[in-house]
Amino acid sequence: GAKLYHFSGVINGKYLKNEVKQLSLFLGRVKYRPVVWRNTHPYVIVDRFEDITHPSTREQNQKNNVDECKIAMYGYVRGTHLKPNHKLHLIGVGDYEIQELTAVDDPCLSNNYNKKDDSKKKSLNTKKTLLYAPYANVGAVTFDNDAIYIDIGNRVNYTKKQQIVKE
Repeated sequence: GAKLYHFSGVINGKYLKNEVKQLSLFLGRVKYRPVVWRNTHPYVIVDRFEDITHPSTREQNQKNNVDECKIAMYGYVRGTHLKPNHKLHLIGVGDYEIQELTAVDDPCLSNNYNKKDDSKKKSLNTKKTLLYAPYANVGAVTFDNDAIYIDIGNRVNYTKKQQIVKE
């Protein structure tokens, strides 16, 4: 059931340390039960998506008043394995069949990962930790299934025409 915590008030803009400590201890000791559906069904955390509909097909669909397009979704599969013949449910849109499914290598493999014996260590050296956090404004790297894009933004300095020496 639900547990109700009562804070006695705010003193100098802060809660009392003892009350916050009690709440944090309780939250730290909570045992979460695994969600059975989540572990037995594949689901995708979509990182980004792109409309890959051919322009001529898009024009024909507009003439025929048909709302149909092809989209590519990039993300992470959780739960069980996702297969190409599975149906995909888009919340608020409906169920659709997956036409193509491609697995992409992890962009931030652990430095302790050894491909020869497929063994993984459970910890990373904090100095060698890699971070891939799309849509988090951390870094400017985008991964596709066939390319890696680095956004260099305004960090490029071109040589001015006056500085070029003609020989």
